Amino acid sequence: SCREVEKDVGAKLGKEEKREGFENLVKANFRRVQEAERSLEEFV
Repeated sequence: SCREVEKDVGAKLGKEEKREGFENLVKANFRRVQEAERSLEEFV
């Protein structure tokens, strides 16, 4: 069976916003890395 991406939960939340400038993009990605790191710390 094929996956139906359109029906994925949260696929159309629209939470992501457009980043203005490279610096803001980098900052947002560092925040994601920090979040992922916290998740890994909780898991381990």
